[in-house]
Amino acid sequence: MKSLIITEKSSVADLVAKALGGLTQKDGFYEGNNVIVAPAQGHLVRQDFQASGDTTWSMDNLPILPERFDLHVIARTQKIYKTLADLIARKDVSTLINACDSGREGELIFRLIYKKTGTNKPIQRMWFSSVVLGTIKKAYDDVKPGSDYEDLANSAFSRAESDWIIGINATRAMSVLHAKKTGQSGGASLANVGRVLMPTLFIPVLREREIKNFKPQNFWQIKAKFKNEHGVYESTWTRPKNQEDESDDESLTRFLDKAKAEEILKKCQAGEVEKVDDLKELVESKPPQLYDLVALQYEVNKKYKLPIAKVEDIAQKLYEMQCTTYPRTDANVLETDYADTAVETLEALLNNSPYKNAAQYALDNDLVKKNLSNKRVFNNDLIRDHFAIIPTGEIPTGLSDMEQKVYDLIVKRFIAVFYPNAEYEKTVRTTLLSGETFKTSGRILKSKGWLEVYGQQEENKKEELLCPLSETLPSVDSIKLNSGVTKPPKRYTQGTLAKAMENAGQFIEDDEKELRKVLKAAGLGRPQGRSRIVENLLSAQTTTGIAKEPYLIEVNNELIPTAKGMDCIAELENAGIEVLVSPKMTAVWEQKLLDMEDGKYSRSEFMREINELTTDIIAKFKTTYEQTESRKLNANCPKCNSELQVDGKRFSCTGCDWAFWGEVASKRLLIEDVEQLLNKGKTELIDGFYSTKHERHFSAYLVLNKETGQANFELPPPETVDTGCPKCKKSSLVSNDKSVRCKEQSCDFIFWREIAQKKLTDNQIKELLSKGTTKLIKGFKSKAGKAFEAQLKFNNETFKAEFVFPERGKSA
Repeated sequence: MKSLIITEKSSVADLVAKALGGLTQKDGFYEGNNVIVAPAQGHLVRQDFQASGDTTWSMDNLPILPERFDLHVIARTQKIYKTLADLIARKDVSTLINACDSGREGELIFRLIYKKTGTNKPIQRMWFSSVVLGTIKKAYDDVKPGSDYEDLANSAFSRAESDWIIGINATRAMSVLHAKKTGQSGGASLANVGRVLMPTLFIPVLREREIKNFKPQNFWQIKAKFKNEHGVYESTWTRPKNQEDESDDESLTRFLDKAKAEEILKKCQAGEVEKVDDLKELVESKPPQLYDLVALQYEVNKKYKLPIAKVEDIAQKLYEMQCTTYPRTDANVLETDYADTAVETLEALLNNSPYKNAAQYALDNDLVKKNLSNKRVFNNDLIRDHFAIIPTGEIPTGLSDMEQKVYDLIVKRFIAVFYPNAEYEKTVRTTLLSGETFKTSGRILKSKGWLEVYGQQEENKKEELLCPLSETLPSVDSIKLNSGVTKPPKRYTQGTLAKAMENAGQFIEDDEKELRKVLKAAGLGRPQGRSRIVENLLSAQTTTGIAKEPYLIEVNNELIPTAKGMDCIAELENAGIEVLVSPKMTAVWEQKLLDMEDGKYSRSEFMREINELTTDIIAKFKTTYEQTESRKLNANCPKCNSELQVDGKRFSCTGCDWAFWGEVASKRLLIEDVEQLLNKGKTELIDGFYSTKHERHFSAYLVLNKETGQANFELPPPETVDTGCPKCKKSSLVSNDKSVRCKEQSCDFIFWREIAQKKLTDNQIKELLSKGTTKLIKGFKSKAGKAFEAQLKFNNETFKAEFVFPERGKSA
């Protein structure tokens, strides 16, 4: 008799067959004397429920609460399913071994196939975190009874069925309500709602509200340069801080009253330096912890702007190539018994020249053994299914440029985690001028520690080396008043949103300590599902290919909620269905699923609670629907002063032919935007317009043209750069997306942002113009397309930048 091993993917089936040895490849599977290995292709079977009678999307047909689910083979996987079903039915197959991914989703994939075939043959389970051949063989030798994973299967089915029930009911109810409120129909009115989808959408919606409500505030800072025989150092006026003061360090340097700032400036200009003190301390920087999936997605998205779904795809490919471990993990530590394997991995990396020296140092100094008691590296308590993403020691070949970059991050993080801390001597210099305090700081790297792995002298910190103090007090080289404006909170990127999902406990009230604890442990969604959630929020198509308005759009790597996204969260809140918006329900839900995995919670009880929750949600939707009238604007017609009405994206007058299309430059306006335009004549600054001519997004105000009753764009004024013009030395500089130029019209100074295909930031340009040179900048590209890094040096004669290559000691 034979055992049939079912893997989640064909690539893993290939490796399992290779690890076991002696198997012959056939049509869609491998076979040997005692074992058959055959792959699925992810999900082959889906759960569904076909209601009888009236199936139109109506509040009257809700809630839908199936007593049981039908199982359907997914159309595109029919052939693969038939192969598996035929193998399962073979008389010589006595046992089925589940070798799908080790986790809740892999368990579900196998169990759905098992249920659909109707077999009752015994089940066994292979569990492995890497597809290195030795690991696979050990998992086969240590195969466990399927009954050991029955609780995991119950959790998997409960999660899938509860997501379906909440999703189908809330999506239909929200879509019907949204259609009534907006007058839209078809794909335009479709409003997907899900247990994880809505709390995730709530995060950027909440940030967008903060941005819209943000009131910029002018502030002033006094900057001074002090000079002694060893050099010049720059310092900033700082207000003394007492124990009750909760201001951050940046706020302590700012004046909100210009007159007060000018008064102290005048006092300092007339005085002399009275005292200078240096406070030195040794500061340690710990190595960054190993990657879990979200940390890897965050890092790659931040460095290379790659969508998090693509990062997950690359991590999965590296895993299937046997060169890294299982990617869909939420752990950033290793098991305590993995130390010997970690040493073997370092030894294998000696054959890979880029990592040879770093790995050799770790081995020569027995760094793995020295970290055995380090809970930031080895900690079984923080691992549920899989440990952190690390290299296996297998050296990949034929990787694309981005795949190589991701692999490089994983390997270096693995080696670095065993290294000692980096050590710095940090100096805080306090200069007393006319009784006023000026502070600056700098630091010197004393011991590279883990930085050695990355071949860098410094982390990315703003502090700089300070010139030494001399026996005599310094003089004031220059002192001036700089102005600035407070900035609104930053929008989320795909990477920071994934991080926020992982740390969703921050969005739960402080008094809900237990729920915060759950979300800190589990986060919003599972690691393997978060990228799909973000993709769904950005999707502009239904599953059948019909165009729909997405919940989010991505502009310059920033996630901006659309009008639909803002509306849907507001509609759920107004209907009293915060349970679908707050991460609270997901926290409770996830804890019960985890308890179910541990045999501490009943599947039947969980599903009963889901049905009760769904019934309550639909009752609230129905009440809101009955109370909802077709939306009218809180504004009057600019032409005849009659009432206005909303019909989808069209705003029209009830008394004349005036109409206004609510989508401008590919941006659907909020009803509040249109009301503001008509009532005040001008909107707040709106982000997310798209210029087809220039093929880029832009921000603008909309201004009402009183003659036509339509809207015109008004672009925001360029931002002021906090440094003077290097050419006329009289005026300040202003910036836009492409350049920085002198504010004075008679001066022709202009500096283009893009140099060698690298777009410089405001901070890099400021550093270049004020200090004459920049730190090392990465990301330049030669005409041949080859990436390089260099410093920039400002030429005060040509008023242009020149490259400086430190390793060659000359400019180019």
